[in-house]
Amino acid sequence: SGGRVRLASQWGKNEGSNGRWRLYEGTVSGFFNVPIFQQWAKQQVIALNLHAAHTPTWDPASAQNRPPAYLGARLGGLMRLRGYRGSRFYDRSNWVYSAEYRLIPRWQPLATALGKLGYRVPWWQLTLFADSGRVAPHFDLHDFHQNMKTTTGLGLRILAEGLLVRIDFARSEEESATVVAIDQAF
Repeated sequence: SGGRVRLASQWGKNEGSNGRWRLYEGTVSGFFNVPIFQQWAKQQVIALNLHAAHTPTWDPASAQNRPPAYLGARLGGLMRLRGYRGSRFYDRSNWVYSAEYRLIPRWQPLATALGKLGYRVPWWQLTLFADSGRVAPHFDLHDFHQNMKTTTGLGLRILAEGLLVRIDFARSEEESATVVAIDQAF
């Protein structure tokens, strides 16, 4: 249980022009223990996340003063709206909610199987998740909550040798995706 707040600022210069861009991001996460009533569960957590980003230098008439798509206010890919390809949605601002139910079962078949190969696997985790958000040309809460895109999915987390491997199977209205990454989405 607990929480985390992250504020970040990025800036840069557009290649081949005199344009400069700035991006501000904020993330708030909360983690809540769920009481264990089943003997097969070792730990259950509800994890909630809110992420917002804004590019005040954005020039709507040209690509001038915009961050590259892989850095800007984008949704889709490894962390947010996982059921869409990377940077599927990109605009001046974004707003996204994420929720995960994380379950660590008492049954631990990976410790034995991978232990024979010399790997330490203290736990593995099953996850149910949903992401909902959108990008917009202005930082406006009303706009953000109109026609939001949503993804849902299942995940598997494996802590092996101190490294958390995340495998998410996500689905959206356009496509589905399998995401393999290091560390939790939030």
